[in-house]
Amino acid sequence: MTKSALIAVLLMAFVVAADAGAEALESGGLTDQKKALIGELLTLTGANDFSTTMMNFYVGQPASVLKKVNPEIDQQAFVIIEEEVRAVMREALAADALNEQITYPIYHRHLSAADIQALVDFYKTPAGRRVLAALPVITEEGRRARKGLGCRTRPEDAGTCPRATEDAELVD
Repeated sequence: MTKSALIAVLLMAFVVAADAGAEALESGGLTDQKKALIGELLTLTGANDFSTTMMNFYVGQPASVLKKVNPEIDQQAFVIIEEEVRAVMREALAADALNEQITYPIYHRHLSAADIQALVDFYKTPAGRRVLAALPVITEEGRRARKGLGCRTRPEDAGTCPRATEDAELVD
């Protein structure tokens, strides 16, 4: 796949997603007040960097596959392609605009303004800040524990699976 073809495919995916999000915003009656609440929630949770997350996913995943499928190609070529695609995408996408077009309608469809306000209020408390700080660690420990679960349920894998639960601390 050529560099320009890869860039075109990735940008096309973003355009389709952005159009779908814009249609949802127009038809759903998302108020400025609810937009502000969603923005505050996204800021508090760190989820407001949606464009970077999407870019990393849509650039990193295909690049990883291409590297594995084409080991004969100089790996530096993939680094250059990734850098170029990321640069083009950074120019084409503004984080705020992308959030409003894609992320905001999703929150709007699934949560009321009162729900979002309650979450914002909670995340501003000491307990809420502790939850936000702990969630990445909890998620990672859960991922490792689930990975180890396969070892306990499939005896034939017992010798090849890491002991994910040995390094996890249990908190009462």
